[in-house]
Amino acid sequence: GEWAAWSDCSSSCGEGSRLRSRKVAQLAIDGGVPCEGFLQEVKVCKIEDCQVVDCRWSDWERWSTCSVTCGGGTKTRSRNIAVSPVGGAPCVPHHKVEVAPCGEENCGGACQHGEWGQWRMDRLQ
Repeated sequence: GEWAAWSDCSSSCGEGSRLRSRKVAQLAIDGGVPCEGFLQEVKVCKIEDCQVVDCRWSDWERWSTCSVTCGGGTKTRSRNIAVSPVGGAPCVPHHKVEVAPCGEENCGGACQHGEWGQWRMDRLQ
């Protein structure tokens, strides 16, 4: 039989494959010549090169406000994957959140030294 049209490329970019097929229209009978050749053909196709995109982390966001105003607390900041990879370099593992100390000042009532008193002589016994 006649070949059907080639199929679309199996890949939208980079290399893929196309195929076409045909059917036997009439089998050989009574000593007739048998059909020869393949019933399906495959060939390589390439529409365009795939765009390669490497992973990219976002910049750090601003630090949050401190959890306390005094006595010791924490502040945080975060970042995310800004661009996911497509055939490029994978995302290198990094911390998504950072935590830092803040508000470490004493909450009032801080120790204050008084004036020195007079020297005195004590006898050791």
